[in-house]
Amino acid sequence: MSAAVAIAIVVLVVLLVLLVLRGSADQTRVLRDVHERLVLYKRLASCETDEDLDLLREELTDRFGRAPEPVQALIACHKLRLVAKAKGVVKIDAGPERTTLQFVKEPPFDAGKLILLVQRDGRIRFAGPDRIRIEQAAPTLEERVALVRDFLARLR
Repeated sequence: MSAAVAIAIVVLVVLLVLLVLRGSADQTRVLRDVHERLVLYKRLASCETDEDLDLLREELTDRFGRAPEPVQALIACHKLRLVAKAKGVVKIDAGPERTTLQFVKEPPFDAGKLILLVQRDGRIRFAGPDRIRIEQAAPTLEERVALVRDFLARLR
């Protein structure tokens, strides 16, 4: 899957998640202006740093109030995408039972560290020349994000 396809998927998820933004605890505000929605989706997809993402999150909070859980989860996933991209990850498939990461042909880290991780941790296996599979249950989104973030941190 190319980076453009991954971004398109993120944009589609954003389209679904941001359709409803909470204006207050007991009132739901629907973002009806299609142009405004598309501008927000594009801005989220174009965030290239944590600072960019934090600024967008602050703006959304100022405009719409505290974001509902799905929007917070989307932002957390996007932050993870930024970390993963810096490590050469082009695709993350995180499910409840296992997680697979696909890397660029020449990732920007020492491949020896990855080999050591595979040798030391029986849950981590090669799943092809450019993929790693982590056989560890992570039933919730928060657990999946933490699993991938921890794995990537071990590649320093």
